[in-house]
Amino acid sequence: MATIRESRYTAIENKIVTLEDIFRLSKILSDENIVCKKNEQGSSVSFTARCADNSSFESEDSSIFDPNSFLSSKRVISVSLTFHRYEDNSYINIDLRHGDYGENSITVRGDDSTWVNGMTSKLSEIAGSFKPQNAFVRKHPAIINTILALGYGTVFLWIIILIPSSPPKEIPEWARLVRELFDKIPVLRTLFKYVIGIPMGIFPALLTRSKLLELWPKIEIQVGPEHLLIEKKRRKWLSAAIIAGILPLVLSLIYDIIKGNI
Repeated sequence: MATIRESRYTAIENKIVTLEDIFRLSKILSDENIVCKKNEQGSSVSFTARCADNSSFESEDSSIFDPNSFLSSKRVISVSLTFHRYEDNSYINIDLRHGDYGENSITVRGDDSTWVNGMTSKLSEIAGSFKPQNAFVRKHPAIINTILALGYGTVFLWIIILIPSSPPKEIPEWARLVRELFDKIPVLRTLFKYVIGIPMGIFPALLTRSKLLELWPKIEIQVGPEHLLIEKKRRKWLSAAIIAGILPLVLSLIYDIIKGNI
């Protein structure tokens, strides 16, 4: 009877991964390798870390990911953890890559369904305990883009209003009718102001959101000295850019409420 191998794949995303987290995963593979050696089964493990300075390190000992290891002084950007049992060609492969690209997953394969599902459960439980990444910007693009576009659009409208210009000698009939309508129903003037603010501010809003996505990647490997954790640092000053987009909108809304236009 032909051997049937089972594979289990677990995607990992929207997580912050620390050196301690990686060590916990590697320990499971290392312990499984020790069990195989005791049972005189051929097996191997390999732990690889790649760093931002183009260096890479490989070991068969999970202590490479110990929280006090030399990697704590490196900016780690990807890790690969593998276990292979030769006699039945069973394996475990864990890949984690910083950013929004690449495969971030746990794959377990073997012809023993109990072993496959048991290992998948152990590793998935650890991955599930990783600190969640802030995914609001990724999950709600329409909300983020609209709010930022309104904020930036409000700033542009203020600038336009402040630019001195001579009033037209003759007002078109349609403009006169619109003005009369706005005078009768002030809330329409307010709504019109915010509606035209969206297309005016959409470009800087899209640019700001793209930067936000870079600072909250699907997988953020926080391994290394604090000053090398670029996303963590930039999130602090980028909050100023967000405030620059939202504050004008808030002030404008308060002004309109006080005037009674809303």
